[in-house]
Amino acid sequence: MNILNSWEAQTKVLIYRVQREIEEIEVDAAKRGALLEERKWAFEIALEAYREMMGSTLILQEADGLSHSDIDGKTFGEILLLIASRNDYLLIVRHAIKLMKAANVFGNPLNADSAVYSVLNRNRRWTRIGRGVYKWR
Repeated sequence: MNILNSWEAQTKVLIYRVQREIEEIEVDAAKRGALLEERKWAFEIALEAYREMMGSTLILQEADGLSHSDIDGKTFGEILLLIASRNDYLLIVRHAIKLMKAANVFGNPLNADSAVYSVLNRNRRWTRIGRGVYKWR
């Protein structure tokens, strides 16, 4: 009986050690993930600056505007997809909101950010690729 209790105790110690090792690996992975996210964000900012400097249509999407025939009877999601379709299905949210506000799409413009992000986060076809930047897939 004493041998069984000893084996049980040793097994519990091994389980505890394995659990600690799993937790350490998860913490290391989270740290590496955060570091990679920061690097990715820095590259996205550099890309946006380059596009702005080179006069990319992606940065200048505000100039396109939205006509009433473009948006008449469409949902926020359809309007966002329309804006993204003009830019290789890449959407910069702040520009999209400016376009939508200029076209008086929102009943209350103060809720524009939450309405747009709600639509983007609910639809799985929108993938967040950076701060305020989404890609339609």
